[in-house]
Amino acid sequence: MNGHDSTEEVSTGEQLVEVTYVAEGSEEMDENGYKINSRTESIDISTGESFNTQIDVPLYYDFECDEEDIWIFVSGQESGSYVIGDESGTYSINYGDGTCDNIVTVTENGISQEVDLGEEWEEWEEECGSEDED
Repeated sequence: MNGHDSTEEVSTGEQLVEVTYVAEGSEEMDENGYKINSRTESIDISTGESFNTQIDVPLYYDFECDEEDIWIFVSGQESGSYVIGDESGTYSINYGDGTCDNIVTVTENGISQEVDLGEEWEEWEEECGSEDED
């Protein structure tokens, strides 16, 4: 990803809004893993909502984690800000120290919480059903 810039009209079902998306960054991949070295993204919606994110510490996914059913980055940190209606805030996601787990630390508006995304995924599958079920 070097850069991407687009503006599109999107229907929400109730109205037509304009969405502007701008992103740039750098990434690399080798036989051991995938790394996002840098990235900034911004989404601005004509209704006044906005979302911004950036990589603070490069995000790394270790391909050896595939064997352990781990599907998120294992290290790095990203942060951002948002405006949704009258609500605004900041957040960060810390992916850990390189351990193959699905655990992240999410901090929103200064309040941190450790989240096991593997458990969250299992709960979601139970509530919504798995696509594998026929």
